[in-house]
Order: sequence, then structure tokens, then C-alpha cells
Amino acid sequence: GNPVERMALARATLHEKLVQLKADLKQKELEIMSYIESIEQEDVKFIMEMRYIDGKSWHDAAVEWVQRTGKYADRTTLSKKVKKYLLSLIME
Repeated sequence: GNPVERMALARATLHEKLVQLKADLKQKELEIMSYIESIEQEDVKFIMEMRYIDGKSWHDAAVEWVQRTGKYADRTTLSKKVKKYLLSLIME
């Protein structure tokens, strides 16, 4: 084929790959949201929603934590709480 046809074919192939990658990403996002929703510890669930669903930095999540709960926390407080929870799953 001529160069224009090759470029059109390459573009179509790339577009198909992009569509599939977006679908895969959406599926992973739903799996993550479902997992976080299943967490029974409300504080850990709230922290993980802020961090992994809302995309907040640890610092911004800590600011919101303090505003919502009235409990002091900084970025390391929250990250350690999540880490402790995740490690407890491994130890079960």
C-alpha cells in the first residue's frame, strides 16, 4: 500500500489499542473501588478513598481528615494507618 494507507492503518490499530487500554483501565478502577468499599475499618476506607479514588496527595488527605474528623493527622499518620492495615492482611 501507499504511505497514506499505511498511516491510516497504523492509526486505526493504535486507536483500537487505546480503546482497549481505556476499557482495561476502567475495569481496574472499578475493581479498586469495589475493594475499597469492602473495607470494614471506616477510617482506613475513608483514607483510601481520598488517596486512591479522589487522587489526593497524602498531605491533602490529611488536611481533609482533620477537617472531617477533628482528629489530628499529618501525611505520615495516614500513610502509616493504611500501611498497617495492608500489612495486617498479609499476616492473616
